[in-house]
Amino acid sequence: MGRKISFLSYSQASERVSKMGITSKADYLARYKECPGLPREPAHLYGEEYLGWDDYCGKGRGYYTFEEGRDAVIKMGIKSLSQYRVRCKEDSMLPSFPRKFYGGEYKGFYAFSGQENLKYASMIEASKAVVLLGCKNVVEYRVQCHQDPLLPSSPSSFYADEWKGWPFFLNMESILKTTVDKYATYDEFVSILSDLGIATSFEYNARYKEHPKLPSQPHVIYMKDWAGWREVFSANSGLYSTWQEAKVMVSQCRFTTKAEYLGGCSFDGRLPRHPDRKYKDFPGWVTFLLPEKYCCLDDVRCAVKIVGVKSSVSYKEVRKKYPLIPSHPERMFADEWVDWCELCDIPDFYSYESLQQLVRSHGCFIIKDYVRLISKLKDPKIPSSPEEVYPQWRSWYEFLEKPEPYTLVYIRGCGKGWVASVREFLKNQRSGQEKESNICRFIRGYIEPYDLGSSPQEFLTRKATDVRPFKELMSNQANRKAGRSLLLSVNSYLNEVLRNELTIEDDETGELVRVDGASNPFSTFEYKSDGSHGPSETTKPALAFQYVDAMKKWMISDTATTFSDLIVLHQFDADYFEVDGSLIDDTDPDCVFKKQGDKYLLWFPGYWMLAYTLISIPARARQVAYNDSGEFDEYIADIENDKIVWVKNKNPLAKCKSRQAFIQRCDDNAWGMHFTSNKTSYLGDGYDVPWAPETLVYWMIRFRKWQEKYNSIKRSKPWTECTRTNLNEGQLKRKGANCFLFRAFKEEQPPAYTARLSERLAAALYFTQPRNLSLATFVDGRSHGSLSHYESKYTPHCMRVSLITAYVMEFGLPIEVVMKLAGHASVVMSIYYVKVGAAFLRRRMDEGEKLALRDQAYAAQEMLEQNRLDELTHDLIANSELALQVLRAGNVGSTLVRDYGLCPYAAARCEDGGALVGGTNIWHPVPAGYLGIQNCVRCRHFITGPIFLGGLLSLWNEISLRLNFLSEHYFDFEKEIENWLEQIKVLDELEYDMEQIGGFFDPKERSRIELEIRKLQSEKEGVAKKMDMFLCDIQAITKQINECKALIAEQTSKDEAQVQLVVHDQNEIKIEIEQTSLFQQLNEVCINASIFQSASADFATPRRSQMIDRMALINKIRPAMCSLSEKEQLAVGNQVTKFLLQRLKTWGRVDQLIDGHILLEDLGDDERISKEELDELLTSKAPRLLDLIEVLV
Repeated sequence: MGRKISFLSYSQASERVSKMGITSKADYLARYKECPGLPREPAHLYGEEYLGWDDYCGKGRGYYTFEEGRDAVIKMGIKSLSQYRVRCKEDSMLPSFPRKFYGGEYKGFYAFSGQENLKYASMIEASKAVVLLGCKNVVEYRVQCHQDPLLPSSPSSFYADEWKGWPFFLNMESILKTTVDKYATYDEFVSILSDLGIATSFEYNARYKEHPKLPSQPHVIYMKDWAGWREVFSANSGLYSTWQEAKVMVSQCRFTTKAEYLGGCSFDGRLPRHPDRKYKDFPGWVTFLLPEKYCCLDDVRCAVKIVGVKSSVSYKEVRKKYPLIPSHPERMFADEWVDWCELCDIPDFYSYESLQQLVRSHGCFIIKDYVRLISKLKDPKIPSSPEEVYPQWRSWYEFLEKPEPYTLVYIRGCGKGWVASVREFLKNQRSGQEKESNICRFIRGYIEPYDLGSSPQEFLTRKATDVRPFKELMSNQANRKAGRSLLLSVNSYLNEVLRNELTIEDDETGELVRVDGASNPFSTFEYKSDGSHGPSETTKPALAFQYVDAMKKWMISDTATTFSDLIVLHQFDADYFEVDGSLIDDTDPDCVFKKQGDKYLLWFPGYWMLAYTLISIPARARQVAYNDSGEFDEYIADIENDKIVWVKNKNPLAKCKSRQAFIQRCDDNAWGMHFTSNKTSYLGDGYDVPWAPETLVYWMIRFRKWQEKYNSIKRSKPWTECTRTNLNEGQLKRKGANCFLFRAFKEEQPPAYTARLSERLAAALYFTQPRNLSLATFVDGRSHGSLSHYESKYTPHCMRVSLITAYVMEFGLPIEVVMKLAGHASVVMSIYYVKVGAAFLRRRMDEGEKLALRDQAYAAQEMLEQNRLDELTHDLIANSELALQVLRAGNVGSTLVRDYGLCPYAAARCEDGGALVGGTNIWHPVPAGYLGIQNCVRCRHFITGPIFLGGLLSLWNEISLRLNFLSEHYFDFEKEIENWLEQIKVLDELEYDMEQIGGFFDPKERSRIELEIRKLQSEKEGVAKKMDMFLCDIQAITKQINECKALIAEQTSKDEAQVQLVVHDQNEIKIEIEQTSLFQQLNEVCINASIFQSASADFATPRRSQMIDRMALINKIRPAMCSLSEKEQLAVGNQVTKFLLQRLKTWGRVDQLIDGHILLEDLGDDERISKEELDELLTSKAPRLLDLIEVLV
């Protein structure tokens, strides 16, 4: 067995000291020998575990959290660490050593005391800065520290809680080695002492000058290797030469921690005090302390303590790393074996029933609630993994008293005999999950309660079956649709069993004959639905795009370029995985890691990249998760010189002509996306989208490269081996194999992502939500680094709904485009996901629709002239009912028809077209506006309707352009006034200075400027008045456009004889107001002027012509528009714009060319416009005025 020398663990020692009633250090030193296993100096033995005498003696177990402690320190007014050391005893809840107690949360005493830290937060940072300054001693530091304002004048006081001495702070080891000719290594130093026969530190201090290469301060020169004089003089005097030899003795002593070894290694003079420094190939403390042989259960128990095993499951995991540990100690040492709790020192837990009652009393309904309860109560009698503790355990559902899901896993009674048959049936079924749920509901709700057969064959061959319970089961479903689905699934399954297992072929005739008595008792059942319709839109809540965008920018800021820049995402513990130190590359900015003791924890960006993708594109989480990385594709996207390029894949496993990657290059050299699957088409090879956000493309490339380096794979993963899909066996075979981009860490397939996505989206919402709006919640008092404490009603699927809604409603994308982005099979499906009251949307009418609307205005005039008012009035709206009555009276000769509406008084009643005068029956004249005193759009006699919608929109755009010009004029006035005010401010300061020195100040200049400001203010107010007038016109036109939309939505018959103004939420036309470039706005007005007779391009045509001439001049083409008349400019300008739009495809590219951001020579091959083509278009001697229809084709 060997000799066992062991100190108590910190917790055991602390508990023993508390029971002994020891309350002070003096008392402890007098009595610690009463209890074997107590060290004389606990601070030295327990190292980081030791948190001060109060904690060690058990006087202050309930310490504050970091936030509570900080608030207490601020309240007490403590401003320095020295003050804290004295006064922390005033509050027993404050720890003596806050840096040790709070660990990573503690960022220095300044932060802990609520003071603004104007110095380096840690001693390490300050030390690096000192090295850069070149300070070689304390004196030089005192002189030079002021050169860096972040360095404290007294670092030993400022960093008192982490101070390690001046040699460490000044990095004197490297300084002395480079400035003094001393032995370069610790081993050389030790060797020469042996040669000189120096055996004590006193002798060394007396003789070191005999040899010029011996330093006076060896503990500084060899700081990293220094372990004390004892190690120096014993290095060549009998210490074990290898760690393996030392391990033989150590394993006999059964040390279980480093602290125990340090406290007991002195019993054998050959054991080094610091083997990790002594032996260059030291394997780590766990391997060093583990027993070499396992002769009894005590050896296993020792190993369990060393590796920290707490359950049988973790024991099996540990054995993968340390295979010498016995695989089955319960068999190997059966005579000594009690149970796993005894082996792992697990406390006695509550009984199953008691724990269940406790959980119920605290309102735990899900596993997450149970985890929170453990954290809240901190009761060691509550197991963290109850499924490993209780033999009667069946499932979490039963434990939490919740109904078990209807899946094959939870069939336990006589229905077990059905499982294999049902599983075989589901292999080739679509909607497999729904059918599995229905069949399991049938088995558990009908077969098992009434004991109707241990197999489907037995059930189908029964002589008589009571079907009434089954009818009752169907009627008890949530709705009739669910009942009908249950019947269809059960019949489909039972009929399949009849065909495949209860039907035989006659050997003579080949006729198919059913086994005697075999029949489906439900084959004649009919179950009609109640006729109710499902929701016309998704029931998932939509999140406003501004919040989705805020989440994206929180996850990945605009300035981020590597994963190390994503600092806000590094705070969550669930994203770190323990890895071997060899995998860490501290020179790689994408390698984010932290170190805990001897462990390296690597940050895995996969879950956050999945969440970021989900809020960037309107795809389903399942679609995104199962996309391909492209690691084995022939060509692949990459980043070179901060640019995204398409390159040949250098991976030796790359396959010729393979194109599976999520990020693809489209035919027009733009970036697109490839999805490996789609909910509406599992049979195909996925689908492509010829668009992808550029930022998403960049981060997907970085993530793929991270996966290749830190989570590499050697093959494509066959879908048939994927265990987390909802596809049947046939569908999985058709899918082939993929290199999954979002594969889990150390796996080949994607993880179970739903919960992980929900938590991360909730955390992102929590940190970005407005203060007065609750979009996500956080459990108070918990660690912000635990993702399980964040919750939100906005699920991953809500992100899809939100993006589709934003694309349609905010961006105005056509439904057919959204179909492509979302992977929908029909327009109806895309509309279903639009979370608004509208069921139809168009962003803007094209030129052809404008022509059609213009023709409708002509048709309206023709109806009026032919007295066919009954066909017209139901398509009209009016500002007053009286106007419609006048129109219906049939005074055709008095009706004036314009592009934007009708006047039933032939423009003769403008003087009373305004509002009432007070409480009288007298009417004001119609307010003047853009149209002058005949401002129809604000007149109470005005009549319009959907047939005039084109004219109304044309007028709206025309006034909007004028407002644009006026606003420029207005802001010019403001800027000029601001400049004058700055000059007055300067003169005021000059006047003050002159008064101070008794000089004379001449106020004439200031008076002149003030006069100029008053003049400018007057001019500005004039412009503002005109802007107000035009804005009122726009408001009136907008109201009429909205009423036209409402009328379109509510018309149910062409013969209606009344005006309709109620908007139905299922049928609405949407007209968006969008922000465009100035050139596009000018062109819109010019096009309208070519269509509608009432439209005017007087302001738009000259400005557009100037911009076209400027573009020509930039491209070294002679300007020609200025030499044309206004009519010619309108026609030629329309022709030039149409030509540019046809070649460049998008307004964005046209705007870039017009503004001079790109030149003709910069255009690609598919956009190429030669100077000759444009010059010929502009300089024709007799420019051909295009026909209206030709312009718009």
